[in-house]
Amino acid sequence: MSQTPSLREHLVPANRARMRPGVLLSLSKQVICDVTLYDLNTSKTGVLLPANNIVELPARVVVNDQRDLTYAICYTTFQYKQHVCLQIATRPTAMSDFIFPMTEEPTQDATSEAAEAPLSKAS
Repeated sequence: MSQTPSLREHLVPANRARMRPGVLLSLSKQVICDVTLYDLNTSKTGVLLPANNIVELPARVVVNDQRDLTYAICYTTFQYKQHVCLQIATRPTAMSDFIFPMTEEPTQDATSEAAEAPLSKAS
């Protein structure tokens, strides 16, 4: 029986990890919160949410690295209270070159309604 890795196994900082300010945004440009970013041993990015603003993050977020002046789309792989582990999905891009996705991913209900709409008009 496999066990979920512990908080310590997920969030071990890399040797000489850089801590830097950042902002998490939704795919539709809504600011989620200001955070502290740091490098992890697993080549992922650790995030420390502010203690007074612990939120459940969506599956995909946009990370604004304020020191490097870049944006990157990331997957939320682990969250425990204010500790978050992110996997970078896109190469970090300069703020001036980054294009935000237009909207969040469609929900299952919205997708099924859109697929059924043309059928109901045809009959």
